[in-house]
Amino acid sequence: MVLNCIKPGLTNHCKQIK
Repeated sequence: MVLNCIKPGLTNHCKQIK
């Protein structure tokens, strides 16, 4: 379980990946 945070353009969001 790892939290991957990326910011595409000007919006930043985090998605949970295993």
